Amino acid sequence: MGWFNDITWMMAIREPYLTEIFSYFPLLVKSYVLITIVAVGFWNSENKAFWRDLTILVCLSVFLNFYLKQYFAHIRPPKEFFLIGMKLSSYSFPSGDAQIGMVFWYPLFRHLFGTKGKILGVSVVGLIALSRIYLGVHYPKDVLFGIAISCLVLYFYSKFNNSRLYQYLTANPLTASGLLAVLLAAYPLVIHTTTGWSLYAMAASMLIGINISGVIKGLTKIKFITPATIEQKIGLSLAGLVSVLFIYFSERSFQSENSYSISFISISYFIIALTIFFLVPYFYSWHQKLLDNPRKN
Repeated sequence: MGWFNDITWMMAIREPYLTEIFSYFPLLVKSYVLITIVAVGFWNSENKAFWRDLTILVCLSVFLNFYLKQYFAHIRPPKEFFLIGMKLSSYSFPSGDAQIGMVFWYPLFRHLFGTKGKILGVSVVGLIALSRIYLGVHYPKDVLFGIAISCLVLYFYSKFNNSRLYQYLTANPLTASGLLAVLLAAYPLVIHTTTGWSLYAMAASMLIGINISGVIKGLTKIKFITPATIEQKIGLSLAGLVSVLFIYFSERSFQSENSYSISFISISYFIIALTIFFLVPYFYSWHQKLLDNPRKN
């Protein structure tokens, strides 16, 4: 079982063209890529619950991965194996990219392409996992356990998705928000670390933004209108993404030029979630109603 906790065997197959290919796979779990896909999917799909649940799954996986990394505290492979930039202070086990890749891409491809999508999803996740080993930032055990844990997350969430509790919380977003607030407040009491809180802040703020969006939508009693034509879908997507990605890259620019700020991260990702799950579809629906009933409005 030496290969399980060793990557020296991978050095023998490294080639410049493979390095070029595998260096692109980390992009598949970058937050701005996931945010873009979720936003466009949510705005243009009738099944908005799927995109909301997909985002929740990713956020929950971030929490779980953060906790497990702090608990096991396994260090990464030696720096000389790295082919990409990576913080040595960050832990290795389990692989966050493999875990988040599985809970995002597998359900997404299954949703879009049915049974054939399962094969495509497994293939993409497998390549993401392999890239982490090839790039020298994870051991095989890291990515294998990351995928195994994400499979458990998907299984239990599917059970929860069919439960009465899920239906109740979906119908009562204010109650869900209260329960979420309690859980998020208790979480730091379990985790005793001074590092890695940026991911926690991002995931927590997205979850809060999703729930607040549900609360506001319930209060306004508006029914979101989904674009009917390709032109409308493209127009809505471009207009919405300008706002969302402006907030995202503004936050990234601020963090690179100024001192580290959890508060700024939290506010930024809360606004991003609110923009995706309420503001953009709300204003689009309001605009469409004006066009359909100009005299009444």
